[in-house]
Amino acid sequence: MINRLSATQIRMWTEQCKMLWHLSYIGKKKPPQSDSQSLGSRIHKCLEDYITEGLYPDTADEAGKIAVRALHLIPMERAIQAEVRFDDLPIQPSSPIPLAGVIDVLCLDGVPLVLDFKTTISKRYMKKSYQLSSDIQLMMYAMFALANAPLASECDIALTYIGKREVWAQTIQTRVTRDQVESFFRDVIVKAMSEMELAGFCDHIEIERNYDFCSAFGGCPLMNACEQVGTLEP
Repeated sequence: MINRLSATQIRMWTEQCKMLWHLSYIGKKKPPQSDSQSLGSRIHKCLEDYITEGLYPDTADEAGKIAVRALHLIPMERAIQAEVRFDDLPIQPSSPIPLAGVIDVLCLDGVPLVLDFKTTISKRYMKKSYQLSSDIQLMMYAMFALANAPLASECDIALTYIGKREVWAQTIQTRVTRDQVESFFRDVIVKAMSEMELAGFCDHIEIERNYDFCSAFGGCPLMNACEQVGTLEP
């Protein structure tokens, strides 16, 4: 039984590999956090402390050195909140399974804003503004923002990219309508959630695999576990 789903899980199911999700979350074989992910968490903490407490990042630390590159892009002039958990918001959108998530930056005044920080080694990995309206994480965040801003008809969604190796940062942003967000939530996110709920009762061997994803991002961390599952006889 699935108690909670996140944007990370839904993206893994819809865009990466269904078997990877099933092994990670149903088979409880989720790989440990990588060094890169650990650094990303520390960078996020630096940015959260800057927004909520006004603490300037310690540039003697690697995470602080990277985080400081994005400070000028944070809309501090607005009534923003940092690291907002879905559970802390008064209104939760209706969904088949409860959703879990943390919005890096949220503003509910005027046109709501949801912003997520991303670190990258190259600008070529940045999404284009027209791609944001099909980003599962941002559109899920927008759904929660609009649920808690009932008078708003639009929402700004943004990614702030921060260079890991080079000194740069850039925000990509677009505006989506309530109709766009609600349609995407229903047609993509809720649809995936319904599929995942059923898949939660299946054995690993019954789950579809995306072999094109095996070598992505340096190779699947659960390759060996996947091979041990075997395949169904034709």
